[in-house]
Amino acid sequence: MCRPKPPEDSTPEEEARVQNRQAAFLRKNDFRRIGHTRFFGYSPNPEHPSRLLQAEGDADRPENKFVPTNPVPADRDDFMRTYPLHFAIIHLPKQNVASVIDAYHTQDPCSIHKQDHNGFTPLYVAAASANAPALKALLELGAASDLNNHVNKDGMVPLERLEDTMRTTRELAELLMHKWEGYSRNELKVQLILKREMGISVNGQTDEEYLQKRKWGCTCGECVQGWLSPRMRFRLETEAALSKDNMTVLAPQFRRGQPLSEDNPGLCLPLQFDYLPLHLRQKVYKTFYNGYVTIFENLYLLLDETEVVPSVPHLRTLCKGDRDVNFYLKKGGKFEYALESMVEGAKSQSCLGDSMFEEIWESEDDTDDEYRKLPRCANDLEFDLVKRMIGVPLKGPVLPPEMLSAAVDSERGPSSLTLKMLVDMISGVYEDEEDEEEEENYSDLLNPHYAELAAGRKQARSEARRAAAAEAYAKSQAGGSSAPGPDLAFQKLLSFLPEGGVRAPIN
Repeated sequence: MCRPKPPEDSTPEEEARVQNRQAAFLRKNDFRRIGHTRFFGYSPNPEHPSRLLQAEGDADRPENKFVPTNPVPADRDDFMRTYPLHFAIIHLPKQNVASVIDAYHTQDPCSIHKQDHNGFTPLYVAAASANAPALKALLELGAASDLNNHVNKDGMVPLERLEDTMRTTRELAELLMHKWEGYSRNELKVQLILKREMGISVNGQTDEEYLQKRKWGCTCGECVQGWLSPRMRFRLETEAALSKDNMTVLAPQFRRGQPLSEDNPGLCLPLQFDYLPLHLRQKVYKTFYNGYVTIFENLYLLLDETEVVPSVPHLRTLCKGDRDVNFYLKKGGKFEYALESMVEGAKSQSCLGDSMFEEIWESEDDTDDEYRKLPRCANDLEFDLVKRMIGVPLKGPVLPPEMLSAAVDSERGPSSLTLKMLVDMISGVYEDEEDEEEEENYSDLLNPHYAELAAGRKQARSEARRAAAAEAYAKSQAGGSSAPGPDLAFQKLLSFLPEGGVRAPIN
């Protein structure tokens, strides 16, 4: 699999030209586009459907198919005036959006279907920004005909756009913060509305059932607590069984009073000990070893004979009173080491590793069909999510929470960061001017006094903001107009309407 990529700093024209040339080369060598993404894949199987597709029949990039017909706004005010509903959905407080949509629809019923310069309808923007009030208002006024409209720059329908934004938010949170708080209720509510309007089955779930089961990404409806899928549980159970069996086989290496050690070439510690700190591996006595094995035995029993999720509290209960486990814990061992070993071992044998598990359990010849009968789920390979949920700390650099707290806010829905990512993808016109920062001049990095210069610029910006805030406050106290904000934008949008255009009361 690969993705055509132009050189850095290419102009849009150069980027398109280079990508088209790279795509032609890939197609010549039997690569075909994966759906409508930017990625190309190759199958070594000559009978694979992709190998039967002629190069000229391969899908093109959505942006290559879309031909814009509406004007590109010159600035924020022009955007507000030209595409008022798009602006309102993105920038206004949610309690005001329905009134604006209703007012413009009263004046011009076609306004709820109007596409912007990227081909995005108001319904598309409402879905992309997970704006439930806007979505409901548009659907009540008859915008459902746009639910399957994919004639836009992205080549997506509104539901696809929403789910793409949800995935992006999740991936950013997991990559940069190693902490994802689940899909927000607001995102899931919008997803549920769209699915029902499109006739997509939700298996008779109530709103609350859907929100609870989908919070952690479950798509099979059978995940325990919404995140531990049946197939993932089977993987973990298999790994726990293998671990305890392998460790038991190696137990006879011990000699009376003689520890196992990584430094002793004549003795061998099982791979499960790789997840213990180095100082605990220096000298491993049999009692300590047996305590670690006992934890894996109880992990297997927990996964095989109960419906609960593996966790430190459950292991502590199962191992209570065991002499070997108590010795293991007293010497510095933790239940978390066994949990991490189990999850990482399962991951290493999955298709994210050497695919050994798939070769055994997906084969119709070598094993029974116990695993193959289990429902598939989006959580089947979410090993990092499992580690977090069972209490295993994730490792690696993590950004300060204040830098991305908004991106993973599980109650407020799409954050300023999420929306900024969205608006960057829809040409930058939708950016909030109040969030703009002075661009960094990276040539200044060569200046030996860079730190002082940067600090000075930062202080100057802070002082300018304080002065602007003080001026706005003084004007408001004197009865003058304040700095532009949601309320002012709301009134400005309504001012574009002819007198009497507002049908419903404005709150």
